[in-house]
Amino acid sequence: MEGKEVAQLYISCLSSKLFRAKQELKGFKKINLKPKESKEVTFILDEDCFAYYNIQNYQYEVEEGQYGISIGSSCRNIKFSTIINKRGNSVKTIDYKAKSPSYYEFYKNKLNPKEEEFKNIYNKELPIIANEIYPFTTNSTINDIKNTYGGDLIISAINKKAYKFISGDKAMEMAVKESLNDQPFRLMVMVTRGAINRKSIQGFVDFLNKHYIKGLLQILRNRK
Repeated sequence: MEGKEVAQLYISCLSSKLFRAKQELKGFKKINLKPKESKEVTFILDEDCFAYYNIQNYQYEVEEGQYGISIGSSCRNIKFSTIINKRGNSVKTIDYKAKSPSYYEFYKNKLNPKEEEFKNIYNKELPIIANEIYPFTTNSTINDIKNTYGGDLIISAINKKAYKFISGDKAMEMAVKESLNDQPFRLMVMVTRGAINRKSIQGFVDFLNKHYIKGLLQILRNRK
């Protein structure tokens, strides 16, 4: 009986001044194998495999230094690794490690940079937010209500109705969840195929604006 395997090629810059992934998938090949059979797999590494986009001069460049080359069936099942020295472009790579250390340590902790750290990398003054989130409207999004009183219950209700049409597909659930975060409430009627109607949406808005009794009555009257 034939077996199938995928050989995956990963590259990591071991001496990088940039904050970047520990290793990046740069190629893969699917292999069919008969019992006791072995096959040789060849990967060609061109300059694009080592390049990154330099935001200082708006072009792709190669950072000089040591690179790890790894082969495995997944990023957690590496079978072979070696190290090479790679020449790079002459352009100087900016090192943000001293002023923005959080970006270099997000493997140890959840990424939560301070505003000053982000400004160092953004290299511009941050824009002033002109629009206040409160009061909420039907144009407000799930992201807007995440830290509000009752917001988690409303988000849970919307997600439950939206997931109903996915049939237990976890990957699709994650995709839907991410896409819902930035969708305005007025579109939830379409997203949930009418399971949440316009009057319920208005009830959510009233509740979030602290008209608790009015909002709750509107939600209860129109739930399906």
